[in-house]
Amino acid sequence: MTVETKSILVVEDDEGQRKVLAGFLEARGFRVRVAPDAETALRLLDAETADLVLMDVRMPGMGGLEGFARMRARSPAPAVILLTAYSQVRDAVEAMRNGALDYLEKPVDLEELATVIAETIGEPGTSEGTPPSATRALHRRERPYAEGHRRGEPGRPD
Repeated sequence: MTVETKSILVVEDDEGQRKVLAGFLEARGFRVRVAPDAETALRLLDAETADLVLMDVRMPGMGGLEGFARMRARSPAPAVILLTAYSQVRDAVEAMRNGALDYLEKPVDLEELATVIAETIGEPGTSEGTPPSATRALHRRERPYAEGHRRGEPGRPD
């Protein structure tokens, strides 16, 4: 049985960030396509689906949240992880409530990104994601939840 290489679409308006993310992912064995904005990303997805989309929240033109909503309406909808600056965490949390798998703060910690991708779609050449491990939290930075709450607090959704 052969397993296809996993594909990731990186949607980031900052060319330097786009190159860093693409280079890191390609070095790990993923097939990577890049887009400088959500409109281009949607056109690329029309031509070929992706296993995962890494999308910046704030971009010129159509923002990442609108692009995410349009991707979510597709069949099949790709898995989406949002990239966001600290000031945009509320937007990312709202998008997670609407189906985004995760969000990562910029600048992106590449090892954290690798962990999240492995849990989402698996490593290149595997057929599925790796179940989340208890050690993941040790590798992740503390991230604020909406209105100052932390993820995993009693009475708060994870």
